[in-house]
Formats: sequence, structure tokens, C-alpha cells
Amino acid sequence: MKARNGLIPEVEIRRLTVNALVDTGAWTPAINEETCQKLGLRVKRPVRLRWLVV
Repeated sequence: MKARNGLIPEVEIRRLTVNALVDTGAWTPAINEETCQKLGLRVKRPVRLRWLVV
């Protein structure tokens, strides 16, 4: 949002190409710790995930 509104310069935008599976019914996105670190993001609220293997 800050970039779209011109509040930060284009060169400060961090980008990373990843392979991902999108859950169109999810309320919030989830990324793994490695991706978070590569983008320089901080954890806002950690949650424990459960995996269902079918």
C-alpha cells in the first residue's frame, strides 16, 4: 500500500518469487519462516498450524 501511494520508493520494495498453493477460502495468508525472513518481515501473531493429509 505504501508503494502504491508513493510513500516509499520503488527500490525499497522487497520481492521474492515462490511456488505456492493458494487457499481461496482462507481468511489470512500464511507463509513459512524462511520466506518471512527473506522478505525481512516480522511475525505479527504466531499460530500453530495443523496439516490434514488426505
